[in-house]
Amino acid sequence: KKQAKTDEKQKVSEETDDSLIRKRFYAFFIDFFISAFIFALPYLFFILEPFSPEFQIPKSLQPVATILLFYISKLYLIFRDCPFKGSIGKRILKLDLLTEDGSKDVSVKKSILRNITMLILTVEIFYYLIYKKRIGDKLAHTKVEEKKKLY
Repeated sequence: KKQAKTDEKQKVSEETDDSLIRKRFYAFFIDFFISAFIFALPYLFFILEPFSPEFQIPKSLQPVATILLFYISKLYLIFRDCPFKGSIGKRILKLDLLTEDGSKDVSVKKSILRNITMLILTVEIFYYLIYKKRIGDKLAHTKVEEKKKLY
């Protein structure tokens, strides 16, 4: 009987882990989409197909403007957790960014440190799939959990 309870607890824990992994993926997808939007919208309307000729960036400045837009979109990914202690994606999916000890008081420095690793996205993804923790979370001593329901 004890074994059955232990097996049941492990199953619930695995389902919770799967749910959290899925939510974290969707939250990142939302944030990545926002980052892509930050790049694509100005690129489309001021470089590729401007509203009118006076809105078009001169041809000589277009490469610089493109690079600038690219880096601005990456800055969103790095600073996304700073203003509200969690990104737009995390807020939509009801995820909390916490310190390892469970505090919601994650500093701006820790938020930036945990997200700067997104610049090595491929490594970050493989690390997460293996260890169930992001490199950024390990470096900043943070974690992401589902928001606690208040009754």
